[in-house]
Formats: sequence, C-alpha cells, structure tokens
Amino acid sequence: MCSVFGLFWFQLMMMKGESMHTSIRSLLSRAVRSRVAGVAVALLAALGIVVQGLAAPAAADVNPQIEITNVSLTKVNSANEPQTGPLYVDSLALLKFDWKALTAQVHEGDSFTIALPPELQFNSNLVRSMKYGGTEVGSCTVDGQTFTCTFGSGITQLMLSGNHDIHGTAGYQLTVMRSTTQEKLPFVINGDKTVQVDLPETGGIIVGQSKYNLDKRIYKGYTGSMKEGDTKATWLFHFGGPSLQQALNLTFDGQTKQTITFKDTLGAGMKCPLQSVILYAVDSEENPSQSFELDNGLEPGPKTTDQGAFEVTGKCDEPKADGTTPITFEVKGPFRAKTNYQVSYSTLFTGDDGKALPGTDYTNTVSADGTTITSTNTVSFVAAGFVTVSMRQGEGTFSITKKIASDYANQVAAGVTFEVAFNYELPAGTTKADYPNWTPPANSLNADQRTGTATMKVTRGQTISFPIPFPTGTVISNLRENTSTADPVLPDGYVWKDPKFTIGSTATTSLTIGDQTTTKVDLLNTVGAADTGRFSVTKTVAGDAGSDAPASYTFDYTCKAEGKDPMTGIIVVGKGETKESDEIPVGYSCSVKERVDWGLDGTAYTAYLEGYTLDVTTSPDVTIAKGAVSNIDVTNTYTRDTGRFSVTKTVAGDAGDKAPASYTFDYTCKAEGKDPMTGIIVVGKGETKESGEIPVGYSCSVKERVDKGQDGTAYVEGYTLDVTTGAAVTIAKDAVSNIDVTNTYTRDLGRFSVTKTVAGEAGSDAPSSYTFDYTCKADGKDPMTGTIVVGKGKTKNSDEIPVGYSCTVKERVDKGQDGTAYVEGYTLDVVASPDVTIAKGAVPNIDVANTYTLNKGTFSVKKVVEGATFTGADNTFTVQYNCKHNSVALTDAQKAGSLTLTGNGTAVTSPSLPFGTSCTIKETESSAQRAGYAVATAYNAGQVTVGTDTPSPEVTVTNTYTPLKGGFVISKTVDGDGAALAKDTQFTFDYTCTPLTGAAQVKGTVVVKGGENGAVTDVPVGSCSVSERDATIDGASLNTVLTVDGSSDGVNNGRAVFNVKDGVTVKVAATNTYVLDRGSFSVAKKVVGGADSFTKDTFVFDYVCTDGTEGRLDVPGDGTAVEGPRVPTGTECTVTERAQTANRDGYTVTSELSDNGKVTISQKDAVVAVTATNTYTPVPKVPSKQLAKTGASNVAVVGVVGSLLVVVGGVLIALRRRRHDA
Repeated sequence: MCSVFGLFWFQLMMMKGESMHTSIRSLLSRAVRSRVAGVAVALLAALGIVVQGLAAPAAADVNPQIEITNVSLTKVNSANEPQTGPLYVDSLALLKFDWKALTAQVHEGDSFTIALPPELQFNSNLVRSMKYGGTEVGSCTVDGQTFTCTFGSGITQLMLSGNHDIHGTAGYQLTVMRSTTQEKLPFVINGDKTVQVDLPETGGIIVGQSKYNLDKRIYKGYTGSMKEGDTKATWLFHFGGPSLQQALNLTFDGQTKQTITFKDTLGAGMKCPLQSVILYAVDSEENPSQSFELDNGLEPGPKTTDQGAFEVTGKCDEPKADGTTPITFEVKGPFRAKTNYQVSYSTLFTGDDGKALPGTDYTNTVSADGTTITSTNTVSFVAAGFVTVSMRQGEGTFSITKKIASDYANQVAAGVTFEVAFNYELPAGTTKADYPNWTPPANSLNADQRTGTATMKVTRGQTISFPIPFPTGTVISNLRENTSTADPVLPDGYVWKDPKFTIGSTATTSLTIGDQTTTKVDLLNTVGAADTGRFSVTKTVAGDAGSDAPASYTFDYTCKAEGKDPMTGIIVVGKGETKESDEIPVGYSCSVKERVDWGLDGTAYTAYLEGYTLDVTTSPDVTIAKGAVSNIDVTNTYTRDTGRFSVTKTVAGDAGDKAPASYTFDYTCKAEGKDPMTGIIVVGKGETKESGEIPVGYSCSVKERVDKGQDGTAYVEGYTLDVTTGAAVTIAKDAVSNIDVTNTYTRDLGRFSVTKTVAGEAGSDAPSSYTFDYTCKADGKDPMTGTIVVGKGKTKNSDEIPVGYSCTVKERVDKGQDGTAYVEGYTLDVVASPDVTIAKGAVPNIDVANTYTLNKGTFSVKKVVEGATFTGADNTFTVQYNCKHNSVALTDAQKAGSLTLTGNGTAVTSPSLPFGTSCTIKETESSAQRAGYAVATAYNAGQVTVGTDTPSPEVTVTNTYTPLKGGFVISKTVDGDGAALAKDTQFTFDYTCTPLTGAAQVKGTVVVKGGENGAVTDVPVGSCSVSERDATIDGASLNTVLTVDGSSDGVNNGRAVFNVKDGVTVKVAATNTYVLDRGSFSVAKKVVGGADSFTKDTFVFDYVCTDGTEGRLDVPGDGTAVEGPRVPTGTECTVTERAQTANRDGYTVTSELSDNGKVTISQKDAVVAVTATNTYTPVPKVPSKQLAKTGASNVAVVGVVGSLLVVVGGVLIALRRRRHDA
C-alpha cells in the first residue's frame, strides 16, 4: 500500500515538473511521517541511489528570468524579403523576437525557448551560433516545434566582465503547414508562458485559391521555396492562352495533336541530368483548381488520359562556359482551348556536397521556340535563422547578407568569405569619452576619438552582424569590399566585378545606427571572365526612309574562340549611336547580325521597314583585345519600293454605239502618315492603261467621271449608267495591280413600290405576306403586268418599268386565292393610295392598308315552361355556358358564364363572341327544380357555334313540369271495456292538404267505423293534417291516439300533420279507447248495545251485482265505511251480512241494512252508502249444568288451541334453537 502511494506521488511530482531528486526527497519525508513500512523507505532510498547513479547528464535548464518579447510574424520569400498579403499554406513566414537577460544572472547551461503552434514548422534544423564580438556565447537549435538557445562557457567571462544587460534579437524562417481562420496564433515561451502573435494582414492562414489565367503565354516559376539542405531544384513553366497560340500559329481545340518546343536555359549552380519531367493540365475556365498529370517524361512513350494522349520529353545539352545548361523540352498532345498547362522538372545543384547554396541567385529562362515569348525567374535564399547579441540600450549595429549573382556562380566556392571595410563617425559633437561603457572595435579609433575604420568578414549566403555595437546615431559610411580578400579565390580566367551594397531596394554604402536595432545590408557579388575586352556597334541610317526609319536596331552577336564555347548576346543601338557589348574574353572573334526580318519583335527591334528595300553594310568581324573596344560599323540604306496599278475598262448594256470611245479616271493613292498622291488615267473602251510609279504600300482607288457636262464623262443621255469598280489596290514592289471598271448602260427605267400596313384585330392571325397583281399602262404601249409579294409592315419594289407608265395594284383578298389576304373570321377593309406614274430614279409608293375587324356574334337563350305556371322568383331560371375558340384567345367572360332567364319566353343574349366560337349551354340542375313537380328539360340545341352562317344562334330550353301526387289511409281501431257502446258508431275525420306547388288547399272528410279503413288518393305532394271529430258516447270515457306510419311524430293536440310524397301512401292510425263510467258503494257498521268490545270487532258482508261482480267486505264495528268494488253505472248490487259474524254470546242481535241492502250505481264516480245496524240485546240467564253453547266456547277452544299452539311453538322454537346451536 505504502509503495503504491509512494509511486503515485513519484509520478505526480514528475508530472508537476519536480526533479528526480526532489521527488525522492519528498517521497522519503512523506514515508518517514507515515506509519507504514520502513522497508519501503529503505527501498525508495535504494531506488534513489540507483536512479541517481543511472541518470543521464542534466539537460539545459530554462532560465525563466530571460524574457522573450516583441514576437512577430512577417510573410517573406526564401530570401527573407517581405511579401504582401496573408499567409497561405506552403508559404514562408519570418519569426522574429527580442530576448532579454537584463535582470537575469545568466550561467553556462541556461537557456530560453520558444515553441511553435501546429500551423507552423521550422524551415531548417541547422545550429545557429550566438556571438558577441568574436566570442561564441551560446548556440541555438531546433528540436521538432521548439527553438532553444543555450548559453555556453563564453557567457561566463562576459558576465565576469560586468556585462549584465545582455539582450538581442532572433529570427527564423518558418513554413506554413495548416490553414486557420484565427487572426492570432499561440507561441509558448520558456515552456510555461503563452503569447498570442498576430498573423500578417487579415483572414488568418488561407488555402491558396486557384484562378484561371485567360492569357497565360509563358510563366516561369519555382515549386515551393528553396532552402538550406535542398539537393534538387524543381522548376516549372506554365503555357497557354491565345497570344501563345497566335505566335505559334496553332489552335488549341482539344482534338488536333500539336507539338510545341520550348528552349530552357538552366542557370549556373545547377546541372543535369533531369531528375523528373512531368506535364500537367492546370487551371482552365471549366476547372480553375485542376492539376491533372498528363505524362511523366521519364517514362517512355505517350500516356493516354481522359483528355487524350500526351507526351513530354526533356533533353539536356552540354553545359556552357558560363555555367548555364541549355535544355530542350518537347510537349505533344491535343491541347484544349481555355486551358493552361505546366511542365515541372527537377535538376541537381552543383558543388561539392550537391546542396543549394544560400546567398546565390539561381536563374532559369524558358522561351517558346520560334517566338519571342520568354519568361525568366530567379530564386535565392538566405540562412533560415539568425541570433544576435546586443549589450546596452543606446547602441545598435548592422548586418550584411552576402549573395552571389547567377553569372558564373558555379565558379564560386560554397563558403567563400570576403572582407568588408567601412568608416564610422560618432554622433555629432561627441567623442569616445561621451560613451564610457562603449568599447570601439580593436585598433579602429582615430586620434580625434570620434571617427574610425573597421573591417568585418562576410560569408556567402549568411547574414553576419558586426559584433561590436555602436552608439545610436553613429554614421557608417563608405562600405567597401576588397574582392581580393575572397577566400577561396576564383578559378583562373574569372574575376570579381564591382560589388553592390543595397539597403532594401536602394543602392547605398552608408547608414545610421539605430537604437538596439540591426540595420540589414545586402551585398551582391557578380563573377566575370578575366582578361576581357569589348566591341562596339555604330549604326548609320541612309536612304529614303527619313523619319520612317526605326529609332533603334537590334543585333545578335556571336563570339568564338578555338576550343571554347561560343558566347552570344544582344546589342540594341540607336540610330546614329554607338553601343558597347558586355565584357568578352580576349581572343574571341565577334560578328554581328542585325535583325531585319519582318515580325521579329518583343524585347528586340527589327530594322525591317514596310515599303522600303533595306541594304545592310557591315564592317568585318573584330577580335577582342584586352582593354580595347573594337568597333563594327553597320550602315542601313533604305530605298523606297515602287509599283504601278492599271485600269481595265469594260462596257456592257444597251448603249451600243452611243457609248463613249474613252473614259477618264481620277485616282487617289494614300498611305498612313503620308501625303496622298493623285493623277488621271484615260482608258479606251475594252483597253487597259497603267499608272505612273507609286511608292509601295500606298492604297490606290479610282473614280470615273460620269456626271453630265464633265470632261471625258461616261454619261449618255437616256440611259442609266451602272459603274462597277474593283476594290482599291495596294501598291506592291515591281508589281502592277489591276482595277477592273465595268460600265453597264441600261435604258432608263423606274419602279414603284408597295407598302403594306396591317391594322385591326387580326394580330398574328393576319398573313405575313400579301400578294398584289399590278397593271402598268402607257399610250400606244402594251400593258405590263406582274405580281408583288409584300411582307406585313414592309415595302417591296416592283420590277423595272419604263418611265411614263401609270401603274395600279389590286390585292388578292378572295377566299381561296393564292396569297390571299383573307382571314377566316375577320372582315377585311382595304384602302389603297392612288395610281402612280413611273419616273426615272424615283420609286413612287402605293400605300395599301388592310384593317381586319374580328367578326363577332352572340347566341341567345330563351326559356319555355310547360305543365305549370310560376311567378316571382320561381319564374327565374339560370343557364350556364362554356365557350372555346381554336385560335382566338377568349376573355374570362367569353369563356364561361351564366344567363338568367324568365319563363315568359324572352330571349337573353350572350356576350359578344368571335366567329368560330363554340359554346355549350346547360341549365343548372337546381335552377330547374320546383317543389312539388317533376321536371324534364329539353334543348333545341345543346351546343352552338357563332359564325358566318349562324352569327346569332338561338337556344330554346323547355322545362316540362308534372305535379307530384301521393295519398293517405285512415284506419280506425275501437277498444276498451266500453267498446261495445260504440259498436255501430261512425267516426268522421277532417283533412286539409297544402300542395308544395302553392296550389289551393285540398280539404275533405273520411267516415269509417271501428275496424274499417278510409283511403284518400291523388293528393298533391305537400303537407296534410288530419283530425277526428268528437267521438264521445254516454256511459264511457274516450281516449284517442293518432299515429303516422306507426310514429307519434307530427301528432299534437289530436291533430296529425304529415308530408305527402310522390307515389307514397301515408298510414294514419286512429285508436279510440272507451272506458265505461263506474261508481261504487260502501258499507258502514253501526253497533247498538252490546259490549263495548263489539265496536272493535269485524263484520263480514257479501255482495252480488248485476254486472256479475260479487265478493265480500270486512267492515269494522267502529262505523268506518268500507268501499266496495267499482262497477259500471246502472249496476244494481245486493249486500247481505253474514249472521255468524254478527252473533255474540249472551246477546240477541237484530241486523238491519239500509234500503234492505240494495243499491243502484247511477252516477259516474258516485259511492252509494249502505248502513248496516246491529242491535244487541242481552239474553236472560237460565241455570243449567252446562253452559249454553255460545260463542264463548269458541273463544275457549281458540284459547286452548292458542295455548297449545304457543306450547308447540315454544317446543318448535326450542328444537329450532337446539338445531341451530348444533
């Protein structure tokens, strides 16, 4: 348990960054405080010893007191030159920051770090030294995403010297790896502090957007960025666009296989063989982002793709003395329009280690063979990172980045160094004494204690800061390089040209020191050949060209020496000027060739001049002598080229002998920027005549004299002259271009025209053309006839007609005629202007206007009603119509609608409709229906067409109404106990029926006896009510129930109301229930004498009635009347008392009933009272052994029996209980 706990703490402390020793000490102290195992402590102690013994040497410790500030990102190219725009994937950024150890006690092994976010990556992992003066105080390395600078032993002596305000700057080139939309990225400083750094411009890091270049021509580029350690240079060139196709005299159509040759010059510092050659199809109008491989040139033969079969080849020639290598590329395939292509290829670097050299210009040029279209690109780079060490505020320094130009760069050693000297001057009014903490460069300060001269060593491709800072404001001047100090030296035959110092884009050799800044100076060296000379070309222009002669002339020169590669170049010389060549090695023989062919343009100038013959006289070749400039004289003599033109006269037509024998022409010859030349040529009929000499290039035209009265005119009275003259001709050297002129004489004729105007409603239905027959007459002449077809809105001329004829036209308008203006369904009105007379040169017009009016009609509908007569709203009917036309668009009202009719037969008219409209008419079903009637609707025509034959068709809609009829039957039922009283009674029913049609009510009676039915038929459809007259009879009460078809619905207060439907018999049932009138009688007992208990006794009476009713009544003796049964009125009943219930022991009884017990029920609900009086008289007592048998014995018996019953009952109850208990 304890060991596990300890191990956990050990891991935790390691995670927290504690050292192994600290972890073990903490763990041991916790183990001592713990009550758990000393064994674990011993083990941990032993483990600590073992770990301590096995631990690797301690890594550099980050000193958190070393600050990193002013972290920034700048978009740059491989030479660390700032670029515009946001970063994009694969672009370069320069990371720069300041580091400060102003308050830190820096020791050997202390370090500071900066870690990159994942979007960026260091461009090199080479070690960079930290130097102050000539002393190395540390070094900086790259490990993955982290840049670490560690101070070495040199820092110790610097600190001991009292330099505690150590600070500096650093920069490192980064490659952009990922895109992001964030405007800032996090950098981790010294492992525990995060700084957000702004990205250049806005938009984060973007992915490069492809865009179609409409006219690419040729573009030379480099793939990616060149950097330290590269072993291959990967170049590319794009080609495409109409300008290139025009220059090559090719058309990219995606079908025709084309072959294009490109001449490429690989600059010094690079060499063949080619490592790769690939042809791609890149941006196109259809797909701007495409990059499609078409062929790999290192694989034999063409490659077939979806875009066709393509092939690319590359062939290297022998390298030249200047280190360049010619390469010929040939591409073949069906190149597409609006598509650009790319050839990408890689080569090797020269040099001992075969790697790219920093500070070197690598140049590559490509041109399309046979054209002047060319493109050049130069790529260079510098060391990917730098670190500077500065000491104090108020001081600064400068750096020099050494670069080598591409010329003969292959002759320069990779690590060549140079010595640069400069002058410095402290700020005005100050001396060394004003800067007690400043130590000037060794042995550099002059006696005035404010100026001095110092030197520094610079290395190819590196940025070297002058190690000793200067006070702010110090002026550095006269930066100069002694190329003789170059180490190693150039090979024999090559020399260093003048070095070039620049700050930014400005050439300068001076600067002013800034506060705690390092001013960046670029130093470019160019290699040239040793023992050189030059030649010059002097241009003289003579002859006729004058100001037309070109201002400049281009010469291609070739210089040769035995056993040497030839040297070539171009010299452009102004008219009357002399221009020198570049330096050329001594002993080379040089000749020049002037560009004189038409079409050589672009960056060069041609001596060719249109219209002139050029004679070029060139002095002999010259041999280059050291320090001398041999001249070549070139004289251009321009002689004006001339030619002639001729005129051939042909005469045709009707004039015959009346035509002139000769014809006069005025000619004019013009040239741009020149005065025109004029003259006269007289040519005979059928002859050809030449002009005088005219300069080449002039354009000559002729004009014949044809006006009446002109000298030499071709005019002939009475005839029309048609002159056909050939096109103007351009004078060519030693050639005679001919102009044919034909005069055709035609008897004077004229024409007339017809203009057709179309108006009205026909629109597109109107014909597109119209035919006219014309007749032209003249006195004494045969009439002339013809036909003219004129388009709508157009004017058409007739054939030619002799002057003086009068012409009239007649349009074809009849149906069926060829070309007729007739349009079905329209009325045509034709208005023509008057006849015309033919005149020479005039075309009198006849205007003919056609106005089309759409033929329209209507239909009408009337209503006929038969079998019934309606008034008011019932006499209104609605019919609907639907219309269509095959060619005319109808309005909504014309397409469909409704008409409201009355039954009086008045016709109603539809909206106006174009002829040809077909309409369907139908009465709405609900409109025809009438209550109480069946209706049949008939149409004399259900569909009509409005047209020429029937412009106003009429439709009759006949509705025939038939009244609807039904009936009812009354059935009589008589029941109840009084039914016999109504045995022969006749029952009378009254009925009233109201027809739905609104006709008069139908009334009547129905008489039936019980058990009979009474039927009423032919009742108009509508509603009926039935009621029964009084059916009461004496001696009985009456209850009448009415039902209709078995239901009491519609029955109220003895009246049945129901609907009569067509062909249906309604069943009305009337049931009379008679209940006889009844009364009753009552018996009351009156007790006179006797014991008081007698009033409490019950007395029994029997009754018999004449209706058959009989029974008994138990009447109490207290006088309460007991009612007998209800019996029909008129019934007689006899009441008798039972003697045994009236007798009492010891008494005699006399019973007396009122009316002797006979009653008659005479009135309904009457109760006839009967009184029964019992008079009791005690019986006198007579001695006897035995009591008389009276009612008391019965009482005793009853008592005994009762006692026995009580005993038995008790026994039974006891037995029951016992049984229950059991």
